Amino acid sequence: MAASLCAMAAEPEYRVKSYPDGGVQYDGYFIGDQPVEITRYYQNSRIQSVQKFNPDGSSTINIYSEGATPFAVGAYDKEKRRTGHWDFYADGGKTIMKIDYKEGKKDGTTVLYFKDGAIMDSISYKADKLDGERTQFFQNGRKLAVINYKDGVPDGSYISYFDDGSVDRSGSYKDGQRDGEWLFYKADGTVEEYKFKNGKCKKYDDMLRKENRDSETDPHIPEPTIENL
Repeated sequence: MAASLCAMAAEPEYRVKSYPDGGVQYDGYFIGDQPVEITRYYQNSRIQSVQKFNPDGSSTINIYSEGATPFAVGAYDKEKRRTGHWDFYADGGKTIMKIDYKEGKKDGTTVLYFKDGAIMDSISYKADKLDGERTQFFQNGRKLAVINYKDGVPDGSYISYFDDGSVDRSGSYKDGQRDGEWLFYKADGTVEEYKFKNGKCKKYDDMLRKENRDSETDPHIPEPTIENL
């Protein structure tokens, strides 16, 4: 019992580790083998990160670029996995991305920003897969597209817009493929209707061939895939 009380009352011990050339790699405070706070350094001596630990091993961290500007702020759970809300920054300190994590995976809302701070993309994730609504924006703030996902693939309603706010096309996906009625709005005010089944539509294929297109990729925005994030 006395030994336990002594350990609880132990004062943090300062420690430092150096690079082979003599520069400080990290320094900080420890209680036994448990870190309390650690500051890591680049070889140019600028701060790389400052990490503060909780008794259970979870921690919060501020990460910096080699140019000494903020790069990321977030937290790790006791298993050293990203958790909770993380903010990411470009040089100059502007926010470029916000991501929610759970057990090291994207889980919740991810938001990407244009350089001027306007929202570019708002994406719903579940266990690292797109799941729920994704909304893309033009830089002028108007919506570019609203796409619904399930288990990583488009599933549900879809609508995209021209940059003046008028509808470009609308329809729905099922298991990652176009399904049912799709409407394509033309600049002259006319509307083309296509009916898809299992991602196929002869009328649509004929239209593509007529316009000398060699794929089914939409001309307005790319098909919504993870690679496009």
